[in-house]
Amino acid sequence: MGGTGVPGTGSSRRYDRGVRSGARASGAWPVSTYVAVALALLLLFTALGLGIAYQDNAQRARENATAELRNDAEVAAWTITQSVVSARAQVEAVAANPGAATVLDDPGGCLLPPVGATVLTEARLSVVTRAGDVVCTSRPGGVADPGGLHAGSEWLTQALGTTTTQVLWGAQDPVTGGSAIVVARAFAHDAADGRAAAVLFLDVGSAAEDLASVLGLGPDAVVGIVDRGTGRVVSASGPDAQALVGAVVDPSRTTGETSDPDGVGRLFASADVETAGWRVYRGVETATVVADARQTLSTFVVLGSLALLAIVVLGWLAQRRVARPLRALTGAVTGARTAGSAADARVDVTGPAELRQLAREFNALLDIRAGHEARLAHQATHDRLTGLPNKELLRERLARALDPAGDGVGTRAGTGSRVSVLCVGINRFQTISDSLGHDGADRVLVEASARLSSVLRPGDLLVREGGHDFMVLGRDLTVDGAVVLAQRLLAALADPVGVGSAGIVLTAAIGIAPQDHDSAPERLLREADTAMGRARELGIDWAVFDASMQRRATRYLETEQALRRALTCDELVVHYQPLVDVASGRITGAEALVRWMHPTRGLVAPLEFVPVAEETGLIAAVGEAVLRGACAQAAQWRTDGHPLRISVNVSGAQLQDGTFVPLVADVLRATGLPADRLCLEVTESTLVRWATNGRESLDRLRATGVLLSIDDFGTGYSSLSYLQDLPMTELKIDRSFIARLARDARDLHLVEAVLGMARALGLTVVAEGVENADQHAILRGLGCDRAQGFHFAAPQTAAAFGRLLRDSDSRPDLEPTRA
Repeated sequence: MGGTGVPGTGSSRRYDRGVRSGARASGAWPVSTYVAVALALLLLFTALGLGIAYQDNAQRARENATAELRNDAEVAAWTITQSVVSARAQVEAVAANPGAATVLDDPGGCLLPPVGATVLTEARLSVVTRAGDVVCTSRPGGVADPGGLHAGSEWLTQALGTTTTQVLWGAQDPVTGGSAIVVARAFAHDAADGRAAAVLFLDVGSAAEDLASVLGLGPDAVVGIVDRGTGRVVSASGPDAQALVGAVVDPSRTTGETSDPDGVGRLFASADVETAGWRVYRGVETATVVADARQTLSTFVVLGSLALLAIVVLGWLAQRRVARPLRALTGAVTGARTAGSAADARVDVTGPAELRQLAREFNALLDIRAGHEARLAHQATHDRLTGLPNKELLRERLARALDPAGDGVGTRAGTGSRVSVLCVGINRFQTISDSLGHDGADRVLVEASARLSSVLRPGDLLVREGGHDFMVLGRDLTVDGAVVLAQRLLAALADPVGVGSAGIVLTAAIGIAPQDHDSAPERLLREADTAMGRARELGIDWAVFDASMQRRATRYLETEQALRRALTCDELVVHYQPLVDVASGRITGAEALVRWMHPTRGLVAPLEFVPVAEETGLIAAVGEAVLRGACAQAAQWRTDGHPLRISVNVSGAQLQDGTFVPLVADVLRATGLPADRLCLEVTESTLVRWATNGRESLDRLRATGVLLSIDDFGTGYSSLSYLQDLPMTELKIDRSFIARLARDARDLHLVEAVLGMARALGLTVVAEGVENADQHAILRGLGCDRAQGFHFAAPQTAAAFGRLLRDSDSRPDLEPTRA
């Protein structure tokens, strides 16, 4: 294979080592390791299985052998008991024979019949006198025992002292000198009463061998008889029988396994001889018992070894057949991951059929990846809706354009040409989106992007910044050239866009940011955006950025931050301007006007911070502070004997807030101010904008008893339907009409018409901005209800307003004061 595909045979081993090294570094194992581990585990589990099988077979062999040994011991014990029973019957038969007494009178030549029906081969039946003489015997050759041989024997004393049969286990036989079972009974016939006894000696010295023979155990069988009371070995047979029996003389051990002093392990079992106090032990070497299990284990080991060998060979062959080609293809995958492009990592379609198919699939995946990479690269730098470059690509191109060391133009000496950034913001786009929906708005944006692109110069770059804003990067532009480009962009948008049932006329505000000597990409972008905002604020088509805009933006941000602090530090204060009854000149109310006492800037005018509060959402907090302070002050004046009506301005944002109506109710409840002493003023422009959405809040406020006033009436596209439908109680004529009242007949007629309309609708009328006595006199003549303005008093602190109230109590008219 060529390129960066699978290496050829000349480097395959080195390549395989690299793949294995990479696998180890990544924490994964190659296939060969998996095969080796699998074989090792198989060997381990096989060995464990053989060991468990051997232990199981050996344990079963031990259990079976122990059961057989116990059975042999029980049979041997029973045999000894039956031998004694047989001996007892023979002794009792001799003792009860009347003719046997004659041997006492004629002891010579007496011969008893041989002992029968006993397993013990060494048995002798005799008649013994009180003096211990043997007068008759079953031993071939007759009596050969010396006189008084048994004199003083325990068994003789016991037998002659009772009429029952006596059995002594382990008594000494003076004839053989060994241990014997002695069965004796005194003659019961009158002629021999108390003079002699019939006695049968059962020699136990060879009892173990006799029992082994009877049981058919063979000469190597281990049989032992032990006196449990003394621990004495009565009889033993078989190899090392004495050692075995001696090692297990323990009344508590009836079965088990023990070792001889020479280390030979044996299994044993035992059984007790009834009434004798003896125990019969039967033993066998452990090695003999488990010999079959070991033979089985050997067979399994041989077969398992052969099977494992076959598996190892098959695994090795599989590793060669599968692992090596897979490692080669893995190398190609690694190369694809690290290659500069997917094409560089393609592999040749060679090898077995399976690998050929795998190589084809791999190459197909590379093709798919290449397509994805291309799409992702495009999406990362382009807008999905319009297909235009996005802001990221703009930053990249702008940085290059500003770099004179690269391919950027920088500032061309002597020409004034430089880079300029234009920010184009579509006006009223939210209204367009609300009207057409998202799909329609998207079509408008696509059409706008096409039109803007059509008027660009070669080399200019149009970018969609996001939302409804576009940016243009223009090269080799003077400021005048940038203005010309802005005018072309505006002209391109002038024709209606055919979306929906009617064409949409687009307008835009354009901010122009020309490059200066120290411009940076982000700075130029920010300046263009600031200039666009200023153009929109001034209602003009375009604006070129200057330093004053930056200062204004900085001042705006500083004002916002300071206003947030002012709300927490109680820097906002309320001033009050009196509302005067036009006819009498007496104070009937006051309008609460917010002021900001800045710690360093002094008194800040409302026009400077109220728009900031409205744009940043702080107006609700400002409004709440004014409402609480004004209501509390009005309640205090009421307590002091001045039941004034207090007027408080309300913004559209407050009307939209669902918590505003509960807030008003809470403030009235907390301050104790009657609801009809509070008038909430809403500007006419706010009513026009929020009439539908704010109608519910107005109805709920009026239901509480609060008065509602239309502020700045006459400036917001006045509509009689609003006056008729909305629950308003008052309207305030804007100061612009009052200012020209004495010198412009048209304004006089307008004010007169408003007064007539208000009377017809039952609304109270307040004239704002009354500055002189002439205006006051005209309003009195027209029948205006109330007025406010500097003619009566300027806005002032609560303390100053209190003094004004006290002064007004002593004057029938507030004609004019400059307090």
